[in-house]
Amino acid sequence: MLILFTLFGADKSMNATLNFLPSKSLKCCFSLFARWIPCLRKFLRGQIIETFSVGFISVIFLSVFRVDFVLIIGIITGLAI
Repeated sequence: MLILFTLFGADKSMNATLNFLPSKSLKCCFSLFARWIPCLRKFLRGQIIETFSVGFISVIFLSVFRVDFVLIIGIITGLAI
């Protein structure tokens, strides 16, 4: 949850965090935040793509074998990854 909050409110959370830090370390922390946010966005994008891929493939394979409740099992499988 903290990751999503940081991503969607990155500017506000960065400013609030930087206000508490001493002026000596502001430049270092700002550069860390500037590197951290894009990496975090790429990580989350990869996780979402993986979740949908695993769920979709599970639904396809379970449909081939005519398993009941295919969509529910596929969703749960995708979210469990």
